[in-house]
Parts: sequence; C-alpha cells; structure tokens
Amino acid sequence: PNFATAPVRPAFFGMMHTDLLDDLEQVAGFQPASQYPDQKKVHENEWGAVSNIRFLYTSVGIKSTAATPVYSIPIVGVEAYADVFLGSESIQYFMDPPGGNADPLHQRGTVAAKVAWAGTVLNDAFGLQFLCTHS
Repeated sequence: PNFATAPVRPAFFGMMHTDLLDDLEQVAGFQPASQYPDQKKVHENEWGAVSNIRFLYTSVGIKSTAATPVYSIPIVGVEAYADVFLGSESIQYFMDPPGGNADPLHQRGTVAAKVAWAGTVLNDAFGLQFLCTHS
C-alpha cells in the first residue's frame, strides 16, 4: 500500500480557493495527498503539500472581485489560534417542526443551535497571508 509514496513532515496549513488547485500542482516539489504514505492522516479537503505547508481547499476561499482576482491563502501553525468553550455545555440544538395552529399547511419550521464558544488568536507570528493570482 505504500508503493510510490513519500513521507510528509509536520507542517503548517494553508487554506486556498479551489481555483488555485491546478497552479499548486505546478509548484516545484508538490506532493499530492494521494501519495502520502498514511492515508488515515490526510485531512478532509487536503490537496497536497509543498515543503512545510499542507494545503486544504475550499470553494469559498478568499478571492477579490477585481478584474484579475487576487487570492489570499492564510497559512497558520498549530498554535496560531484556539477554541475557547465558555460554558459547561458545548452546544445545544433546537428544532420546531412544521405544523401547529399557526402553520396549518406545514410550511414553516425552525432549526437552530446555541453554543458558548469563542475563537482567539494565540500568536500572530504563527500565521501569515500569502497573496497570489491564478495563472
């Protein structure tokens, strides 16, 4: 199962727009996630790695609206930011199904979640922003 694979060292994570996937593949030293030796360690939506950066992709990545779009790729280390849970319950879900006296045609329902959570930046030096254009 490890035929034609290469090791992946500990790395930073870059989060990029899907428009840039073909450009990333052209970067010298690019290693596709499909060639990582341990497929259990491939993150969902991980495309590959270059040097010490592993790239995750999303269709809602940061892209300017200029005639020639400029893409922003945030690159972060493991201790750049953190989750802070502020309550004893991590998340509460609420669901009010359609129907009832106020909704005789069963057209309106509500689904919601409530969470006592905050995100915080731990160290600005562990993150940077890479700007580029698509080829």
